[in-house]
Amino acid sequence: MRLRRLPSLRALSLGGWDTEQVKVLVEVRADRPPLQLHSFDINMDHVYLDRAQLLARMTTLRSLAPLWFSVDALHLLVHAMPDLRTLYLTVAIVCESEWSVVQEGVAACRQLTDCLS
Repeated sequence: MRLRRLPSLRALSLGGWDTEQVKVLVEVRADRPPLQLHSFDINMDHVYLDRAQLLARMTTLRSLAPLWFSVDALHLLVHAMPDLRTLYLTVAIVCESEWSVVQEGVAACRQLTDCLS
């Protein structure tokens, strides 16, 4: 992907979510440095654990705004992204016990300065 040739790129907005494209963005390559994105605006329907695992590899992200998180995806992201400051949060909670996981996950992410739902 040509974007990998832009090491100074800090903000990226994609009109859709393609798992294969994001895999290329986060893959470790000897011939190109990893992207150092601060903002990744993607129009993604749902972030389940598999997609969250890809996003978690973008450790320099400071802002993340997907449309919807699963509880396990949210838990992974708030712990795996040390620079995350702003999180736009929509979570699907299936049962009452999941609400405590969301509360504990967000509370453990002490670096957040904005958590909007």
